Amino acid sequence: MMHKLLERQVKKLKRKAKEGEFPLEALLEVVSSAYEEQDEERRKKDHTVATLTQELTELNQKIKDDAEGYVSAIMENVVDGILTFDSEGKILSVNSAAQEIFGYIETELQGEQIHLLLPDENHEKATGLLTALEEIISGTKASFSAESLALKKDGHIFPTEVSISKMSGSNGDIFITIIKDITLRIQFQEELILAKEKAEAAAIAKTNFLSTMSHEIRTPMNAVIGLTNLLIQENPRQDQLDNLNVLKFSGENLLVLINDILDFNKIEAGRVDFEEIDFSLKTVANTIKEALGVKARDKGIGLRIYMDSALPEVVLGDPTRLSQILNNLIGNAVKFTEKGKVTVDIALREEKDDKLYIDFEVEDTGIGIPEDKIASVFESFTQSNSTITRKYGGTGLGLSITKRLIELQGSEIKLKSELGVGSKFYFTLPLKKSRRKAIQEESRESAPLVESLKGVKVLLVEDNKVNQMVAKKFLSHWGIEVEIAENGLIATELVRQLEFDIILMDLHMPVMDGYTATKTIRSFEEERFQNIPIIALTASVLQPTQKGVREVGMTDFVSKPFKPEELNSKIAKYVLGAIEEPEETKAC
Repeated sequence: MMHKLLERQVKKLKRKAKEGEFPLEALLEVVSSAYEEQDEERRKKDHTVATLTQELTELNQKIKDDAEGYVSAIMENVVDGILTFDSEGKILSVNSAAQEIFGYIETELQGEQIHLLLPDENHEKATGLLTALEEIISGTKASFSAESLALKKDGHIFPTEVSISKMSGSNGDIFITIIKDITLRIQFQEELILAKEKAEAAAIAKTNFLSTMSHEIRTPMNAVIGLTNLLIQENPRQDQLDNLNVLKFSGENLLVLINDILDFNKIEAGRVDFEEIDFSLKTVANTIKEALGVKARDKGIGLRIYMDSALPEVVLGDPTRLSQILNNLIGNAVKFTEKGKVTVDIALREEKDDKLYIDFEVEDTGIGIPEDKIASVFESFTQSNSTITRKYGGTGLGLSITKRLIELQGSEIKLKSELGVGSKFYFTLPLKKSRRKAIQEESRESAPLVESLKGVKVLLVEDNKVNQMVAKKFLSHWGIEVEIAENGLIATELVRQLEFDIILMDLHMPVMDGYTATKTIRSFEEERFQNIPIIALTASVLQPTQKGVREVGMTDFVSKPFKPEELNSKIAKYVLGAIEEPEETKAC
């Protein structure tokens, strides 16, 4: 088959020759011309290929140079140290950050063994990194990341965070190491731990201080209120009775302030536990009304409590904390209302699963709160202005405590108020449904005194002379035979020698405290030492104190200053069984 180029030329010649054959020379010229034309086209193509090859080579070099430049720029600008080493452990490259971390320049490290940057192999915190290096180089481990130690040029050992990974290439394996100096982080962590330890120590010191102050303040208050109660019972003249009532009121008011401060500390420290017991909302409300109704009547204002008929008779929750909340709110309403009334509404908002969502509203026609002060009244130690503190008194903690108690139960308190018109505090409290339909109410504190406890033998363990006198007067008035021990050690000796029906045990005493004395008595082998009731007489109302009383084997506790009727009922309960718990209560 003739080449197309030659065929084209032959056709041209045929057109020129009108007939017959054409000369050979002309044909050869055509052939030569065709070859020359083909050679020219090949030369052009060869030139084009050479040009493209050169351009591609230059482009490839540029890409390679750019890539190396990018890698170099990255290595030089990252804050972490980066170095590479080969399978023999020789350092290949080191970025600026790594040079700064270790204190070397790059030329000092290139070709050196990676072990130059590690502490002595005997160093316990370097062992893991040395082992990991061997495993990575040998191929048994692909990567490594952990906190370890490294060695600076000046010999200083410092904490690091190290990551090592392997990259395989045509020239062999390269190991990329990223190093971060974590000295500041470790220092910060150590400072945090130290600060935490100091804070915990301060919290313990604060608790101990408050416990001690509670004891020291409430102990003389026990004498003041106790002696006042004794004098009131001794048929004083009317003018003396008036003075004694003022003294009693002032003492109890001071005690409320002390309790507020101690309660605030418990809440701030997160040491508030909520009970879940069956109780009657109606009883809580009536008790508060009776307690605050006298003051409301004395001021000539009304106090009304309305309860939703849909409310169940019994609910499950913490009646003590609910009473504290309502006492604060209703007490404030009565205190700041000079005319008009205080209204309390308790209504069932919703029942859902085992929960009862109950609305509480306390509204008064009192002095009200300025709009710009509404947010701040819930802050600690705050009242709306200083003249209120001077006129009405108080610590400014009541609403703060109330707010926190409500929040700790998963709710929030809200306030609407208008200056000179009145205020309304309201919140919704989630309580649980109770399986019980009714409660046989126990009214121990309001129960009549068991006047005759004749023949009952009590060991009173108390170091304070005034407290001894006050307690002995009450106990003797009830016909009780009293033996006094001035500290726990004397008490343990007397208990061995004599038989007592009950022990009233102070907690904080010299020589031996009440906790140790109780544990000692309970450790005696005879059965009577295990069964004798031991009632703690404590001036501390802090939660750890109450818990500790139970843990050492005490039967119950009575807070000082004690209420005569409470002490009387506890003695009667544990000695005579005069006050029995209802069967339903016992089963709960």
